[in-house]
Amino acid sequence: MAIRQETQLLHANQERVRPPRELAWALAMFVYSMTPPKRVAHTPDARTEHGESLFTEHCGYCHRDKNYGGLPVAAASIGTDPVLAKGSARGTGLYRPTPLLRVADAAPYFHDGSIATLAEILDPERSQAGHRYGVDLPPADRAAIVAFMETL
Repeated sequence: MAIRQETQLLHANQERVRPPRELAWALAMFVYSMTPPKRVAHTPDARTEHGESLFTEHCGYCHRDKNYGGLPVAAASIGTDPVLAKGSARGTGLYRPTPLLRVADAAPYFHDGSIATLAEILDPERSQAGHRYGVDLPPADRAAIVAFMETL
């Protein structure tokens, strides 16, 4: 995380500003000192199993590795703001699918924290741009995918 923050700062300022190494080290030590919250155990049921099959079918192309992340995909295919995807701080035009392990504990969602719940990510009525995958599914299927994601 500290290295990523340093890289973002460097690129956003055309490599004219570099944070002090002590700051990067302190950030890294703070992150290492954190303890994740206790995980709530989930028992698989028919809905979560159905959600897993729907997730595999509709989400598995991008979220396909063991952590439910994946290889970079074109940001244009996600609908992400092109200024963010091609700006000087990022500049790749690609978007790396976020790993979804313990995603239920990671709210709020999206880069700007504009999505409050997992259900809202799949809500066809949400106003935020980007990642419209799954919003066209029937409500019961969207709920099953959310139930599965809560078990990750």
